[in-house]
Amino acid sequence: MKVISARFGPCEVDSRWVFRLAAPLPGFEGRKRFAVLEIPEYLPLRWFQSLEDTQLCLPVIDAPLVRTDYEVQLSDSDAKVLRLERAEDACVFVIVVLAQQVEGVRVNLRAPIVCNLRERLAMQVVLNDPRYSVRCALLAPSSEEATEEKACSVQEVLHAGA
Repeated sequence: MKVISARFGPCEVDSRWVFRLAAPLPGFEGRKRFAVLEIPEYLPLRWFQSLEDTQLCLPVIDAPLVRTDYEVQLSDSDAKVLRLERAEDACVFVIVVLAQQVEGVRVNLRAPIVCNLRERLAMQVVLNDPRYSVRCALLAPSSEEATEEKACSVQEVLHAGA
């Protein structure tokens, strides 16, 4: 499927990565369909691109890449809205807030985007978990080696195409 992005131009996307929002993203009501763009020079970042608004393209990253211990406990009502019955049908992204300096890059761990891969539904959910912040440093040190690897990845993303 061809997707038009103001940021990246025309992009080919596998239809398995096109989602209908079960509830609108706060502040973006009316945008109901999104595609996950995978632009090789920006990996590990992906882009949550609105299909109704070519200007709306949010950087996201797979939650387990940020924190291996990240847990999403969906409420029964959220699971029902997403028609999510099995954990293996879910994919979880967190929104990335880019910055000029690598140290300033933040992720929103409190409100991930949960995708049902089987039903192609997605929804941003708000977690009631004090371990997670809306502005968590992407490079929070867990180990020196892991931090250096993430710093390289983020640095490359920030300067890709420059």
